[in-house]
Amino acid sequence: MRSTGYFRTGLVIAASLVSAFALFVPPVHGQQKAGDSLDAAAAAQAAALREVDVKMTHPDADMRIGYLQAFVAEGNARKIERAIRIAMASQDEGLRSLGFRAYIASTGSVIFEILLTPQEKQQIEQYQSRRITSLPRYLENAYRVSYSINVQFEPAPLSSARGMVKVGGPQLEYAMRGERVTFSGLVLFGGANLQCNWDIRPTKDLKILANLACQNWERPVQLTASMF
Repeated sequence: MRSTGYFRTGLVIAASLVSAFALFVPPVHGQQKAGDSLDAAAAAQAAALREVDVKMTHPDADMRIGYLQAFVAEGNARKIERAIRIAMASQDEGLRSLGFRAYIASTGSVIFEILLTPQEKQQIEQYQSRRITSLPRYLENAYRVSYSINVQFEPAPLSSARGMVKVGGPQLEYAMRGERVTFSGLVLFGGANLQCNWDIRPTKDLKILANLACQNWERPVQLTASMF
């Protein structure tokens, strides 16, 4: 009986030693190599973003613009986003304008949310509950598109102040003056082709605002979108 106890005690001690040894066993070569690769990649990415910070805050305005163009041409999405964020927060109007062009060029599509007043939301609730049978034309169109509009920009050179845009209908030509994008023409909105005028501009807090005025509407509609 005593020998059995000694044997069991020996097993417990042996198991404890194995467990302790396992805690201190170094990772196999493949695991260590993978971890080193991840660390190196993360360090390289951080260094690349620091490079963007330094170049986009260069004291020379022309250099800042040149760096932004170079980042867009390079095509690294993280660096482009970082450069655009810095550009849009800048006091340099030329850099902000180019930053917005870079955003349009790199994104290609902006989904706007239609802003409604509390009174308009109440009207829609009454319409949905059948307490009223009709809505103002602009609200009816907004209701049909679920209060969002997808504006698609065709690829264009970053240096160009003009390009093509589509809002569910035929392509239209837009013009960019400073930070503002404007265009007019037929758009498909709520199941109807409407003649509309667009005025789009970014804000320093990385929002995009739009004013949309269409034929036979009682008033223009305000829209908003987040850049990132």
